[in-house]
Amino acid sequence: VRAEGGGSVVAGGEPADLMPAGCVLLSPWTDMSDFASPSWSKNADLDYSDARLMEYLAECFCGLIPSSDPAVSPGLAAPDALRALPRTLVTVGQCELLYDQSVALSSALREAGVAVEMDEGADMVHLFQQLAWCHAGCGAGILRIAAFSRRLAPAHLRLSTTQVESALAAVFPQDQPDD
Repeated sequence: VRAEGGGSVVAGGEPADLMPAGCVLLSPWTDMSDFASPSWSKNADLDYSDARLMEYLAECFCGLIPSSDPAVSPGLAAPDALRALPRTLVTVGQCELLYDQSVALSSALREAGVAVEMDEGADMVHLFQQLAWCHAGCGAGILRIAAFSRRLAPAHLRLSTTQVESALAAVFPQDQPDD
């Protein structure tokens, strides 16, 4: 999976034999021309993102390409362009500016025949999983991503519950009971 952002993965263009088993899209920004859907105003005082900064970033990202072009706004792609995508998990905070775009993308993927799971973080902001160090609900989002990924992994690559618990204990030692 490419790491340039959720939009580039959705934009596709990969030959079928190079497609991943699945996609995990964290708070994807898939329409560079949308600054008017309800979540932009509804969540303006809740999300840490700023609409003016986002508009500037969209201009920088798009360059000379029109912001409504599916090459930079894959949420506007025709269903045929989305059909080849693998099973997808879309995660989004219910309090983020891009909430409506994530819901619209999930619907478009379903309509195109892509198996989609939507993980909506209640009372969460943009990329809420990065705040796992300070809020258990954010950490739970990471675990849901891990569970989705595990279901897609070949059996010989899947970690046992004991291996996962050991890995989590190494990363989050404060969560372990005192002996």
